[in-house]
Amino acid sequence: MASKAVDETKTGTVTKMTPVQRFVEVLALEAEDSTGDATEFVESILTAMIEAQTMEDVIAAQNQGATNGKSLVNVELEISWFRIVKSADRFKTPLKHYALVDKVIRLDTLESCPFSTGAPNLIIPLWKARNLGVLPLRCVIRSRETDNGELLTLELLPKRPLEDGPGF
Repeated sequence: MASKAVDETKTGTVTKMTPVQRFVEVLALEAEDSTGDATEFVESILTAMIEAQTMEDVIAAQNQGATNGKSLVNVELEISWFRIVKSADRFKTPLKHYALVDKVIRLDTLESCPFSTGAPNLIIPLWKARNLGVLPLRCVIRSRETDNGELLTLELLPKRPLEDGPGF
């Protein structure tokens, strides 16, 4: 019996994973459950609505959406940390995960501006930067139209003389 299993294994087809498939597997190992993030986000909107002092503020709070990479195109950023989260099955993201970039500041205002992104051309460079030990990363999100729609990419900012930066 055992030799039959070995023979079948010897003659079976071996499927080799592509680099992207292996990367998705790596993301799955470090991914967090996203249910808590959705609950926290909804609660933050409801709290802002409850604490609003004017009707304009109530309406502004209810209409706020999660900031994503598209809303930060052409904004210079310093990204210090992010988390990988499994995407809901209804979202057809190529990497099946998204990044919650939660330690990030706008360099023009020095304000914190957490955002999420499912864009592979943002997730992969951020993941590589973290694993190469080069966070915080000063960069800018760029956008260009392609035949398949909008493509977001990450561009490094040129090195500048040392400044009193906010850092994390």
